[in-house]
Amino acid sequence: MEFYRNNNYGQLGNSYFYIFSEPIEIKNLKDPISISAGYDFSLILEADLSVWGFGNGCYGQLGNGNFEDSNLPIKILNLYNPISISGGGYFSLAISGYKSKIYNEIYAKK
Repeated sequence: MEFYRNNNYGQLGNSYFYIFSEPIEIKNLKDPISISAGYDFSLILEADLSVWGFGNGCYGQLGNGNFEDSNLPIKILNLYNPISISGGGYFSLAISGYKSKIYNEIYAKK
């Protein structure tokens, strides 16, 4: 999977924080099947049903339990068989195939 352009919060997931004018590969993702982006952050759903987030995390939208940015993909835990993901402004959503639950990764800002 390749990304390019603005990267001030690490939303390209390549361990850097600067702009890329050409596509760059994110090497540690194995088999991405879906992608979504919010305001300065990105989400990836892989074929093994793992979900990864990276970029701006100031409202907890990366789903890893904190409010920090990440310039590398971070696995979102506690999702059960996600079948769809979506990034909004400062929030993330996932639809689970397990009992059709919807997970909302909105956290109050510290």
